Amino acid sequence: MPNWLAAFLAVFIILAVSCAIVAVFVPLLSNQAQQISNINIDDMGEAMNRRLDSFSVFLHRYGLLPADMSLQSELQRAVNELFDSLSLSSVIERFGNGVVVGDGNFGFLPGMISRLFAAIGNFFMGLFSVVFILFFFLKDDTLFGKLIMVFVPDSYSERVINALVNIKKMLSRYFIGLVLEIFAMFVLESIGLTIIGVDGALLIAALGGFCNVIPYIGPLIGGSLGVIIGTTALMGAGNYDAILLQAILIVVVFAIANLIDNMLLQPVIYSKSVNAHPLEIFLVILIFGSFGGIVGMLLAIPGYTVIRIIAKEFLGNIEIFRKISGRLED
Repeated sequence: MPNWLAAFLAVFIILAVSCAIVAVFVPLLSNQAQQISNINIDDMGEAMNRRLDSFSVFLHRYGLLPADMSLQSELQRAVNELFDSLSLSSVIERFGNGVVVGDGNFGFLPGMISRLFAAIGNFFMGLFSVVFILFFFLKDDTLFGKLIMVFVPDSYSERVINALVNIKKMLSRYFIGLVLEIFAMFVLESIGLTIIGVDGALLIAALGGFCNVIPYIGPLIGGSLGVIIGTTALMGAGNYDAILLQAILIVVVFAIANLIDNMLLQPVIYSKSVNAHPLEIFLVILIFGSFGGIVGMLLAIPGYTVIRIIAKEFLGNIEIFRKISGRLED
């Protein structure tokens, strides 16, 4: 098969799979939105007040809440302070200049619409650019190396070539393992959520699988989203008595799935695929996360792998870098 045809088919398959994923999950999102719209706010408020009253009695009985203080009032005060801190006027002013809240001035609308169209245009332009560049990199898989070698002196060419080969091999192993981990977590969570009868199990499992890519805090984010999505169907049906049990079961499913992930999947992916000690990986993720937040945590392992390989090729005669890159020889 010619290289251009192989590259075209690869790009086509990537786009087709992406469109298929969107086609599967858009109806699930639409169904979730419909369930949220069916929630009766008044009934839900009354149900919450009844539970808060019983919980307040428990707290008063054991002296955990002062007798002159109501749990509802404290929660309402906290919510009011939250909304006061998130000033509506400051949010609206970001969409355009000349906004006067409350006087009927909608001068922010033109700016907001223009930003919306600009965002749509930037998205499609970025998508076309990615597909265009991807096609030519796939058509000539040595193109990236050739571009780098243009700027490398002849005396360092062999080391750079070795570094590029090792980087490609190590990162390929890591990202293949990462994709397998996402799929495994999706399967585990979807099976568990289906067994306990959660509506929208596929959507929750997909979000949980993708959130699991974020080291350490990803499972917490995925579990929180799962509880929110999993209980909206019960709220829409007015079955408020089962919300707490449903939330607990969802948390249990996520906990079991992540226990399996931590014991079986992550040691293989984060340690074996990049030949690094688990403690070393943990410290690297903390350092990258402190500088770059969630994005830094996502880039921690591949970035550290690239740094180790470069250190091995160019700074191997220095003791500290030889220690860092030592396990790469395995």
